Amino acid sequence: MKTKYLNINNISRCIHLNISSLKKSSQLQCSRYKSHISNIDSHSNFGLDSLNYLESLYYKWRAGEKINYSLSSYFSKIELAQAASSKFISIVPLKSNNIKIANILNLVSSFETYGHQFAELDPLNLESYTCAAVKRNQEMYRKLLKPETHGILGCDIISSSENIIMNSTSSTILTDILLRYDSLKVDDLVRILEKIFCGKTGFEYIHVRNEEIKSFMRSAATEYLYWKPSKDDINRYLQILARAQLFENMCSKKFPTVKRFGLDGCESLILGLSEMLRKFILDGNSKDSKITIGMSHRGRLNVMCNILNLPLENMFYSFRSGKFIDIDTKSGIYGGDVKYHMGYSGYYELNERFISDAPEANCPISFGAIPVEILYNPSHLESVVPVVMGKVKSEQYYSERKGVLDTAKKYIPILIHGDASTMGQGVVSEALNMSKISSYNIGGNIHIIINNQIGFCTYPSEEIGSMYPSDISRGFDIPIIHVNADCPESVVYVFLKSLEFRNRFHSDVFINLVGYRRFGHNELDMPLFTHPLMYKKITSKPGIFHLYKKKLAKEKVFSNTELDHIEASISSFIENKYNNSTSDTFKRNLEGFKSPTLSIDDLISRSTLDNEQEILYPPQWRVEELKSLGTKLSTIPSSIDLHPNIIKIYEQRSLATEKENKPLVDYGLAETLSFATLLKEGIHIRLVGEDTKRGTFSHRHSVLYDINNNREYSPLKEFSKLTKYSFTVENSILSEFAGLGFEVGYVQSSGPTLGIWEAQFGDFANGAQIMFDQYISSSIPKWNLQIPILCILPHGYDGMGPEHSSARVERYLQLSNEPEEIPINEGTGKPIDKLENINWQLVYCSNSAQYYHIFRKHMWCKKRIPTLIFLSKRLLKYRHAFSSLKDLSESSFLSLIPDNSSEIDNLQVRKLIICCGQIYYNLVQQRSLFPNINVPIIRLEQLIPFPWAELFSQISSFPMLSEIVFAQEEPQNMGAWSFVQPRLRSIVSLIARTVTNYEKRVPEIKYAGRKTNSATATGFASLHEEELHNLLSNIIS
Repeated sequence: MKTKYLNINNISRCIHLNISSLKKSSQLQCSRYKSHISNIDSHSNFGLDSLNYLESLYYKWRAGEKINYSLSSYFSKIELAQAASSKFISIVPLKSNNIKIANILNLVSSFETYGHQFAELDPLNLESYTCAAVKRNQEMYRKLLKPETHGILGCDIISSSENIIMNSTSSTILTDILLRYDSLKVDDLVRILEKIFCGKTGFEYIHVRNEEIKSFMRSAATEYLYWKPSKDDINRYLQILARAQLFENMCSKKFPTVKRFGLDGCESLILGLSEMLRKFILDGNSKDSKITIGMSHRGRLNVMCNILNLPLENMFYSFRSGKFIDIDTKSGIYGGDVKYHMGYSGYYELNERFISDAPEANCPISFGAIPVEILYNPSHLESVVPVVMGKVKSEQYYSERKGVLDTAKKYIPILIHGDASTMGQGVVSEALNMSKISSYNIGGNIHIIINNQIGFCTYPSEEIGSMYPSDISRGFDIPIIHVNADCPESVVYVFLKSLEFRNRFHSDVFINLVGYRRFGHNELDMPLFTHPLMYKKITSKPGIFHLYKKKLAKEKVFSNTELDHIEASISSFIENKYNNSTSDTFKRNLEGFKSPTLSIDDLISRSTLDNEQEILYPPQWRVEELKSLGTKLSTIPSSIDLHPNIIKIYEQRSLATEKENKPLVDYGLAETLSFATLLKEGIHIRLVGEDTKRGTFSHRHSVLYDINNNREYSPLKEFSKLTKYSFTVENSILSEFAGLGFEVGYVQSSGPTLGIWEAQFGDFANGAQIMFDQYISSSIPKWNLQIPILCILPHGYDGMGPEHSSARVERYLQLSNEPEEIPINEGTGKPIDKLENINWQLVYCSNSAQYYHIFRKHMWCKKRIPTLIFLSKRLLKYRHAFSSLKDLSESSFLSLIPDNSSEIDNLQVRKLIICCGQIYYNLVQQRSLFPNINVPIIRLEQLIPFPWAELFSQISSFPMLSEIVFAQEEPQNMGAWSFVQPRLRSIVSLIARTVTNYEKRVPEIKYAGRKTNSATATGFASLHEEELHNLLSNIIS
């Protein structure tokens, strides 16, 4: 039978809408429409199954919403039972069977689209906590799940012999159902659709634009109806749930006044993760594979014990001692963190035996075990998300370099979120965007929301403006599966399908695990104050293990005796572990237990280049070698047609490498040569930041673009094809928080990585303040973990206003643990530069040679601590700050640059100027106005570690010194002044006490700079120049 169609051109012309493609569904369903359907143009090409769109407009019109005027008028005529104008559409009669099928298909489509909203997801069966706008929409969608809305009756029959004429996705679902039945009443069909789409799971995928993904999720939804685990599977599920719930019960019983942020109410997370990892192993992943987990405090301890195999004794011991591994806290380096922030590296072992008998140890990797790591995480929710992604990206890279294939399937990130934080913390959205971009793509993340329907003591309707916390993912074409956390078998199915989806499509997937929180935000909190109705239900509700145990007994899967034995056995097992944790034998064994997580001790003992040498300074490269590198990197293939200005830049770089004694090496070339030497030495370099390929200030040009076809060419990338590891430079997304977080994770892998994050302007780094405060600066004392990242923060006062002048040097100085009192060598009594235990190094390079050396120092220094470079924007192209090739070859990084001017007579110096950065050149120019002045200017190139010994030596060389001026561009309450002042006092005090040829007086220490201000700089260029003139005149006149 030939299908009749409406003419899409007529419709678009009449209703004045540009409709290029409408979803194929069915005829308009209102009975009043049918009385006006009289003709169909036999030559039309618009199917009756494509009118859902018009139907939705009709419902909006009925609800009082504004729609297109033409349609509003048309619907009014229908309501008045008037005939539609023949100019609008022409319709011909349809056979009743086709109409019935079309209507049924529309019903199926409604279930597929809206069914998840009515799934039985809430274990507490609470009244919906969603906001009022969402509730109104739900009422409208609920009608679409009723047959009568679609003009069909519950008693209507549909049989497998009927011809399903509509070419739609709904017909696929209906055909699958009819294959199992000869015929069905519509009411029976509705019941089946309710089981598929409105049961204990809810599949949400219609928003995804990829048809293959939708087809996969559609099959996953329908297959669940017929998926049944075996008895052995069920036995395993029950035991995993017992381990999860009884662990929480033991903690609650033995440590009732200790915070643990338990998983009580969502223990099925452990079951889902366990079965997911089991499937991962059975798929053949063990060697060269890894699972990396990022999660906040909720349920972390349970995951560490039951997924990562952290020995239960260690965990119970930590409740008393505060630590579950043996770390020396007496040294003053390591202060520790609360247990629910700690990271851990362990193994998930595939063991089919009774779980209570499974060994607990760091087992060797075999076919039956995979390494699993949970990263350290502060209380700043979701901040670990990009960190996990970055670390996985790095591990995939190094695995690929070893020849491992398909690393995207072997290194999998699992990101466990909270319901409130998923929607509330913007870093989640930033990370979702990252996952779609090639420079950050890792083959997809598995997201799991522990949705306990409460945020601390805030209702969901007060913090989530949509129906689900997972709605944040809809804009990124990510499918979502909702599941009731009190239904273990449903949870297992959803987790397994999510793993299968991720590894098939290499895309993100969300699991919304809807449960509850048995106690308050922590175990000492009182939730009844704010949520009395919820917690009245929770108080009387059994845990999931006992619910599942009761269900299995009722279904006679196991006898009561068998079920009681399982519970008693696992309870005894956990009780024994607790008792062991109190024994002296355990305390002695604890001394030898170390987490495999990469720590600062590992980084100190392991040379960057995999040898045993304790290298403090990098090897020097001869001038001839640098010339050769410079020539290679400045020569562009003739096939690349560049912009004239770029050609000129590269010609200047070529000239600089030829004239080795002339200061022609700018910052861009110095950086390129430094990278090239490190690549030759076996270092992998990843440079990422906003507009980093070119450089915000057009100084780098590490990626060149052909002006004819936009083809990219990177000299360093080409060069690195011949080295052990590659050079990667990427423009980051417009994000500081997630952008830096990703690179923080990237440098945590064990490979020799120079990981660089560059801020577009230094002040933009405050968008990533959490990363600097909670990770980079404090990871050693909190977690005994080193994060050897290098950050470039443009800084300098050039009259560009308060937004782009300051990188907020003072903030990073305040975050350091540099002592204020000068450290003394107990043996010699002389000052020393305290390198040990410093949390990071901060430098402000005043010439291009220093810039060249700092990258090499960062990589070759024995202790790989984070490095922050304050980079002058003006000096990038300031010729007086350029260096010669010889300077790069024959020197190393100087933490302090003395004044070697021949005009300076040290014995007669009474005034000394100390400064940092680009103001040095202003001071030199000002000093040149007074030829006979005897005022040396010392540059502090490195603020942390503070150059105690060198500065002591320099100041000691001026025996007549009476005044030390610290000059800076920044206001007095900013910049380095507050940091440098007490350290200068300590130095001059020691000099006055110990230096024999020094006058027995302490030189006065003065400040020279802008006055205090609440803004970093003026926005008026003329005022900037006036301030600078006054500043310089007050210092040297």
